[in-house]
Amino acid sequence: TCFIYQMDNFYYCVLRFSKLLSKVAVILIVLILVAVYFITLHPTKLRPGGDDTLDIATFSDQDVRLSRITNRLERGLQVIHRAADTEVATSEVKSANSNSNYLLSIDPDIAKRGKWQRKQMMEFCQKHGMEHFISDDLHEYMHLLYDDSKKIIFCYVPKVGCSKWKYTFLLLNGIISFTEKRLPESTLKKTKRLSDLPAIERKRRLVDYYKYAFVRNPMERIVSAYRNKIARPLNYSLIGSKFEEAYKMKILKTLKPAEFATWLKNSRKGSMYPTFSEFVQYLTMENLKKVNEHFQPVIYLCHPCAINYNFYGNFKLLPQDADTLLSQFKLNSSYYDNESYISHKLFNTSDLVPKYFTELTSSQKEALFYTYADELDFYYSLYPEEKDSHLNL
Repeated sequence: TCFIYQMDNFYYCVLRFSKLLSKVAVILIVLILVAVYFITLHPTKLRPGGDDTLDIATFSDQDVRLSRITNRLERGLQVIHRAADTEVATSEVKSANSNSNYLLSIDPDIAKRGKWQRKQMMEFCQKHGMEHFISDDLHEYMHLLYDDSKKIIFCYVPKVGCSKWKYTFLLLNGIISFTEKRLPESTLKKTKRLSDLPAIERKRRLVDYYKYAFVRNPMERIVSAYRNKIARPLNYSLIGSKFEEAYKMKILKTLKPAEFATWLKNSRKGSMYPTFSEFVQYLTMENLKKVNEHFQPVIYLCHPCAINYNFYGNFKLLPQDADTLLSQFKLNSSYYDNESYISHKLFNTSDLVPKYFTELTSSQKEALFYTYADELDFYYSLYPEEKDSHLNL
């Protein structure tokens, strides 16, 4: 458990483990000495008359020697424990400082939030019995962007303001300049990712670097993904239209096979787009670990039970949290708040969520909430003030 939740302080876990081993070793030594004493050093003598009790008189010099040895071992154990406790305490302070000093000097409130969030994640992961490790499958590290100059790792989550952070990392990585505008999706994918590194380098960075991510209310994120990737385009151009068209066709082919076949025969005349109700129905039929990243839960993209994140920002507090992090990383706002690269207009989805949910039946809502139950609990663990807000939709 220590090695899982204290990835950023390996030394602390080694000390805890060595302390435990020292206790076990001393106990074993004492037990062995006692066993040797009774078996070899002191043959059993029975009292006359057939009484099956030991002659206490025979327990003399050996008892004294054994007692002295035991006392010395106990005193040695106490010295070891005091030294280990001192080292552990020092290590804990260093760990707390290394994890939180990024933000403590700038915004103590965010540092406090991060510490509280780590505790919440421990409880969440124990509650759901989620895996505390990541496999060596490179796909598991695709969403983890990194920069060696600032020693930071960011887990990007689609529809949670990730394009702006990709822009930040492209600048930090030296892949683009401030003068470049309207970056295509292909450029946004050029950020440095942990999946590009060998296993030993990935693990080192996960231990040493500051790790953060941003989260969003799961139901709001689903509506945002539908509007941006599935629904009929409004008054802005879509990025990655090939993916979107293919996904729409997949949904329609699954839920409306006859209508979809007719549409194809008619040379695709007219528009066919899945309704929000059909989109939700499709999601509840799928394995969320395998759906597209825009609809996939954060718990599968960022592995919060395997990675000890220092901070989870909230999409609702994006401007404030982003400014604080940028200040901590000693970056000015031009690294993030640069609208020149954005190629589509942003909408405030949160106000539209209730409208879209009116298209769903009660059974569809229940199925959606059940499908995203772990993701909802994850989000509410971090931001309990919104707990059960989805039940009002």
